[in-house]
Amino acid sequence: MSGAIGRWPVIGITPRFVAGDHIGAGSSSVDRLATVDANHQLLTRFGALSLTFPMLRELHGAARRSAILQLCECVDGLLLQGGTDIEPARYGQAPLRPEWSGDPIRDRLEFDLVEVFLAQDKPILGICRGFQVLQVVFGGSLVQDIPSQLAGSLQHDSSEGYCHASHEVTLNRDGFFYAKHRSDTLRVNSAHHQGVIALASGLTREAAAADGVIEAFRAPAQRFVVAVQWHPEFHHVDPTLADPAPLMQAFLAAASEVKK
Repeated sequence: MSGAIGRWPVIGITPRFVAGDHIGAGSSSVDRLATVDANHQLLTRFGALSLTFPMLRELHGAARRSAILQLCECVDGLLLQGGTDIEPARYGQAPLRPEWSGDPIRDRLEFDLVEVFLAQDKPILGICRGFQVLQVVFGGSLVQDIPSQLAGSLQHDSSEGYCHASHEVTLNRDGFFYAKHRSDTLRVNSAHHQGVIALASGLTREAAAADGVIEAFRAPAQRFVVAVQWHPEFHHVDPTLADPAPLMQAFLAAASEVKK
């Protein structure tokens, strides 16, 4: 945890929309917003506070734009957490299966937020789905299903449980992660069936798996835009996985510069 005195940077986290089943009177009957608590713990562990954003479902036009700008003003950085697939239409494809049609409610919020955060050059950290959101925002596309579309692919997901799969990634020697870890490889967890093979323009590859799936990138023209396909919020439970400290310290250092 950071030992700095003074106000901690505040990081906005985008939530998942969980539709209620409208049965009975319990909490499951109503619509909810959800975040993974491990992401909040990850931030506080390294000396930051988190703020979960509203979904802004009922706002449109100028009112929505004003709200997005004000949300950006409230925080010093943005964390795009993991979650469900992005709507394939956003990168010019039809879903291969109906259940992969995406999450248009969350997509709308995150794409609007990222546009403003990039314009204001505020730090962004993308995790798993967040990695994929940034790839699409920058004009790239996704492989909708690695197991069926990429011959000889590694196991990037596991039916045994969330983040039970893990594998090595190879780092670019002139990149951010190599400079922080001083290692050619890192071991990371994995919980995704979609992925990136060809990066969008404006993004630089930081790490890739042996099957060619890109696992980390950054946007060098921005103050701090870094994305990882793995889940650093769960790495602390397994000493064989890459230490999340260098990534989090760099992200929060950039956010601390914003708040000054």
